[in-house]
Amino acid sequence: MKKMILPIIFGLLLLAGCAPKAIPVEEAADLFVEQLVYQKEDTDFEDNFQNGADLKKGFEKNTTAFRDTFATGLVAADGDVSEETANEITALLMDKVKSATDYQIKVGEAEDGDSIRNVTYQVHGLDLVTVMKQTTQLVTAEMLKNTALAKDEAKLQTETVKQLKHVLEAPPVKAEAVNVMLEMKPEKGQWVIVGGQQAQLEGLYLAFVAGVKDADTLSTNWQAAQAELTKELEKQLQK
Repeated sequence: MKKMILPIIFGLLLLAGCAPKAIPVEEAADLFVEQLVYQKEDTDFEDNFQNGADLKKGFEKNTTAFRDTFATGLVAADGDVSEETANEITALLMDKVKSATDYQIKVGEAEDGDSIRNVTYQVHGLDLVTVMKQTTQLVTAEMLKNTALAKDEAKLQTETVKQLKHVLEAPPVKAEAVNVMLEMKPEKGQWVIVGGQQAQLEGLYLAFVAGVKDADTLSTNWQAAQAELTKELEKQLQK
């Protein structure tokens, strides 16, 4: 009987040793952002994250929604900005998000008996408010040099697009990191994003594309920038 038990135990140990093991949490965290923001590593992502294909679709929706909102905003600001031009600027903006932004990862210590890992992304994202502020300053300077520009809406919009492209050649990036924390856990050899974190996922994406982690902060910062721009213009007109 003992001769039969030992091979069974040995076989169980072998099976346990062959069980799939999730990649290290730091690699998983890095892989997650590479797919979410930079849209790289498709195969590795699906191999290492449960419901990877579904997560990818969600990421693509985030990207499409932001691109459409930004492009629509440019067109809505004035009808003289064509949809083609707006899409061109938006595509340039998204390219700069991929090439100019950076991030670091901090992983919290796992608590005893808890497989959930707290992953904090420290994101140096695109400073979208400063992009728009610098563009406005450049356009204003041109208007002050050529007052006729303000009376020609088509030329004004052309100048705006030109200056926005100029700013995006070397876009401002947030010097102070925006911190966004996500919870993930290993399960059956893959990683799972803990449920109920939609706001954090959206915030992580926004940290890269706008340098903030929620839309309210973006709105507040832009309102403050507009107030500063108004004061600057008033001082220039008084000279």
